Amino acid sequence: MQGNYTALEAFFFGFPLVHNSGVAPLGYYYEMSEDLWDLDGAVASILDAAKNHPHNLVAQRVAASQYLAAKSLPDSALVLGEFVGTMQGTIDEVLATREQRDSQARPHLKTWGVGV
Repeated sequence: MQGNYTALEAFFFGFPLVHNSGVAPLGYYYEMSEDLWDLDGAVASILDAAKNHPHNLVAQRVAASQYLAAKSLPDSALVLGEFVGTMQGTIDEVLATREQRDSQARPHLKTWGVGV
């Protein structure tokens, strides 16, 4: 479900979303089969949503809030871990680029009589 926030918004606002995305614990999930579409599972999930959603609404909204808090709040461990990893990768890339640039410049500086 990477990059698709529509489903997360549907979960948050309590819409009965039938899906086979990577957010299995939320909504009315059905597995994908080998041929990509499990129509029996999808139909069963649609019928479950139609019949039981009014009874499941509060529990589903609580589950969605907990899931979203764990996955998307700025102080969640997952978000902080991703941020630190991204920043470390950026810092490593900048340092490697700087070192490569400096190593290429050193021979030229010696040729021009500049001490390195």
